[in-house]
Amino acid sequence: MIRKATLNDLDAMYEIRCQASKRMKKMGIDQWQDQAPEKSRFKEDIENNCAFVYEENQHILAMATFQLEPELTYDHVVDISIPACTCHRIAVSDHGLRRGIASSLLTYMESYATSKRIKRLYVDTHHDNLPMQHILQNKEYIYIGDIIIPFLRSNKRMLFLKTLTF
Repeated sequence: MIRKATLNDLDAMYEIRCQASKRMKKMGIDQWQDQAPEKSRFKEDIENNCAFVYEENQHILAMATFQLEPELTYDHVVDISIPACTCHRIAVSDHGLRRGIASSLLTYMESYATSKRIKRLYVDTHHDNLPMQHILQNKEYIYIGDIIIPFLRSNKRMLFLKTLTF
């Protein structure tokens, strides 16, 4: 079941972030190897009602943030004045791997965006994060350019777009 996250989920969400960081480090992916995203960022997502969790048998197996506000770091690649839903901080726990949960979260984002009459979906990821790129390609996202996240050491990201029709 996918639902909005609550403050009670914060510790589980941060643990998933730490697990994902360790997995990416083992794969040689320099994403989430800085302090960011910090626990306070997940708390802020929850308080802004944009954090979602994938829960099964009362265990949080994954999370994602679906941001409806314009993503300012995308402004040199896309027209941020066009309403969009951006997925940030998507991660799956070690116990949830290889079950299609990340794909399910992206499908949920499509429904969420559709309910708000938003046709554009964005996701960015590190150039070395081939597992995420594979998921995005399978979900029919198109690579549209690179963005820079200035506060990260490894700050270049690939930006993907999916346009919904309804």
